[in-house]
Amino acid sequence: MASLQPVSPLLFLLLLSASAFSIATARSPSKHHHLRLYVHNVTAVLSVSLGNPRHFGDLVVFDNVLRAGPESNSPLLGAMQGLGISDDVTDLTSGTMFNLVFTGGKYNGSSIAGLGLFQSVGVSEYTIVGGSGKFRLAAGYLLNSQVNSTTTLTAKIDAYFASN
Repeated sequence: MASLQPVSPLLFLLLLSASAFSIATARSPSKHHHLRLYVHNVTAVLSVSLGNPRHFGDLVVFDNVLRAGPESNSPLLGAMQGLGISDDVTDLTSGTMFNLVFTGGKYNGSSIAGLGLFQSVGVSEYTIVGGSGKFRLAAGYLLNSQVNSTTTLTAKIDAYFASN
């Protein structure tokens, strides 16, 4: 009858490390994206106002148009939907959370979720915290800056992220 030999601790650790690595790489994002989009501010509603002259505590809900370009007739891609809370007594920033919901183009049915601080001057940077559809497990960042437009307030978005 053959006797069982104890497994070497070094071999055991090596096998454990290899399996942990394969699990981690199977779950890690593999596709890298850079999307340039334009948000045309169409609908923003002040839902709550505390009457503070600097708007501290105000809550704004928005549902804005997401397009391929800064022109109002550029292809419609979806919407940027979310809310912003004026959480700075100087009225320079507001905490914002949103979803980029794609209803047209090659990303139709997908979304990207983000949150961060909106800056009333300069570039705002947001964290991409997730996604759906073609952007499942999205992680990265998004830069938002105002662009000149003759029709509506328009922002350029550059999203840099990885997803499965």
